[in-house]
Amino acid sequence: MTTLTDSVRDLDRVEDRIRMHRQVERETILLVEGPSDALVLRPLIDNVKVFAANTKSNVYSAISALGSWGITGVRGVVDRDFDEDAEVTGIIAWQGRDLENMLIGLGVLADVIEHQGSDVKIAKVGGAGALVDRLVKSLSEVSRLRRINTREGLGLPFDDVSLASKVSQKTLVLDFTSYLTSLLSKAGYPVQVDQLKARVSSEEDDALGPRGKDVVALAGVALRSVAGNLKAHACDEPVLSGQLRSSAQFALHSSEWIVHLRRELEDARVEMRSSGAPLVPPKDG
Repeated sequence: MTTLTDSVRDLDRVEDRIRMHRQVERETILLVEGPSDALVLRPLIDNVKVFAANTKSNVYSAISALGSWGITGVRGVVDRDFDEDAEVTGIIAWQGRDLENMLIGLGVLADVIEHQGSDVKIAKVGGAGALVDRLVKSLSEVSRLRRINTREGLGLPFDDVSLASKVSQKTLVLDFTSYLTSLLSKAGYPVQVDQLKARVSSEEDDALGPRGKDVVALAGVALRSVAGNLKAHACDEPVLSGQLRSSAQFALHSSEWIVHLRRELEDARVEMRSSGAPLVPPKDG
């Protein structure tokens, strides 16, 4: 059922906001999926207007619409997620699976764990970096399941089942069978647990790793016992993900990825300046 919120969102298309912005400002445009992406990137890029499109599909549709209108000087940044998207001109993916996954690969989650955890406990598990590597490896089955779900449109309600609740606080071992059972129960999916587990086992891992927020959720469990003494509300996934992103600046500033993005934005700036198209096309252009 369509809600009033959905209808208002449909009317507030980001490509239309950009068209209106170009009526008064001629500057390079960067589209990102959400407000948190914009918060991370704005301090790292100069003379660029950043727009949050609210979803990945909105970034793609806006890039397409703006191109058809002859509006140049636009780039977009998106998560790779578990899709098999074709490469699209003007779209830059985060390194790895998504923003959080990229920050984990740059060592930011290990830094957060060191700041939030117990030095003694972290040392016992071989250090924060080793702990993060362990968490990443433990999510192989979940990542394969997410990829199958996306590819085959199974509709498993990942947001409705707490991944952290299926992990032992003492061993950090994920009870994948219990997690899968809960997902299938929520979805009302007819396939038996053992059948889907077999399909997950036969699926190969890809090179992109797990969803970043899944790793963060497990890190929160670790900080409650194995690596720290925090209460659950102090280290649940949204809290730690916020800390991860707010600690991102130095790692991103010195990354090869941000160098690539800045080059793309400079190319976009050159395109805009050299384009003979009108600044803003007519409404029906």
